[in-house]
Amino acid sequence: RRVGRDGSHLKLSLLEGGAVLGGIAFGLGDLADQPLRQVDALFTPGVNEYAGRRSLQLQVRALRPRREEGAGEREFFLACLQEMTLLSAKQAERIPAGAGLRPEYLLKERLDGLDASREKLGQVYLALRNHPEAGPAELAALAETTEDQVLFALTAFEQLGFLAWRPEPFRVRLLPAARKMDLDQSPLIRYLRALA
Repeated sequence: RRVGRDGSHLKLSLLEGGAVLGGIAFGLGDLADQPLRQVDALFTPGVNEYAGRRSLQLQVRALRPRREEGAGEREFFLACLQEMTLLSAKQAERIPAGAGLRPEYLLKERLDGLDASREKLGQVYLALRNHPEAGPAELAALAETTEDQVLFALTAFEQLGFLAWRPEPFRVRLLPAARKMDLDQSPLIRYLRALA
């Protein structure tokens, strides 16, 4: 159901392994109008304090219909990359319980296809430098890789200060390189390498 003054947030219940967990999805109120029965959810656990009571409340960052490809797929993948960045930056420990709800398990097959090596990231950067107006599909073809690899590289390069970008509408702006940067300074690269 919609909550908030303007109805822009979504209050929801998620069922996982027989447990019902309450959650809040800030800015996702429009999803209340969609008949979502089974979803993949990207969230972090949080605490809800209301009327002097404290309870577990999931902070939902992204939702998508389960096992459906198509609309929202890129946005969900990017939300997972951002969540992995946050987990790395907080140096969060891997939590076995409920592991199926963490980004690396929601997108295991896609993440297994990513390459955090200097060589592969360099191919993407070179394609981007030589063709700054190219979109993700064209950059993937030029770098002989996948669109997921391009999105991963763009997110990591932005963390390193090499560029600024946005996915919709797709735009990339290369920034002047102040100095050579260690790729391990990117929380996302560190997180992906730790999964290997």
